[in-house]
Amino acid sequence: MGELQPRILLRRTIVGLILLGEVVVRRIFFFFIGFALITGSVLGGPITLSFTGLTDNTSGNNEPSIAGALATAAAAGLTLTQTGLAFNVGCGTGNTCLGADAVNVNDFAGLIRGVFAGDASYLAITFVNANAPPTVTTLFDSDNSVIAAFNNNFIYSGGSGLARRFDIQLTFDAFRTITFDLGAQTIPEPATALLIGAGLMALKLFRRRR
Repeated sequence: MGELQPRILLRRTIVGLILLGEVVVRRIFFFFIGFALITGSVLGGPITLSFTGLTDNTSGNNEPSIAGALATAAAAGLTLTQTGLAFNVGCGTGNTCLGADAVNVNDFAGLIRGVFAGDASYLAITFVNANAPPTVTTLFDSDNSVIAAFNNNFIYSGGSGLARRFDIQLTFDAFRTITFDLGAQTIPEPATALLIGAGLMALKLFRRRR
């Protein structure tokens, strides 16, 4: 009887560890599914940000409406910054656009940089470009390698390269809308989900055999 006691204790320990492992794996699995649903990656789609309703003050920079536009973009997963004098609103009243001044007010020759919260699987930007040479937009991946460059208006389809950020070198005025989709990046890879599911099944079968 005394010899059986360690075996019973060991068996109970093993069963307890299996049960604990099953609970942990199950919670990880449902965390991935829940996270995907909460972030909208399963039901979500492309997001379009519009800068056509900003207030244009032709005598100054950093109009108050710009702060709200930048906050809206950040909440959607896109951080916009400029490397020159300041952000500015252009393109005329009633159909405005977001620009950046390099040195002087209303020169609209600055550079706007956009950084996504994750890799953008689809990206389309519509520009207003009223002067030559053209506005140039360059897309970069997560390694800061150039994956595409465009003049004026363009639509970029991710293909094999996913965009992490972009630079818009302005000539005159700026862009009105931007559409992007980050949803695909929040879903666990099929292989990961399959491994977690297989682990759950294996633990259940092993527990039944015990």
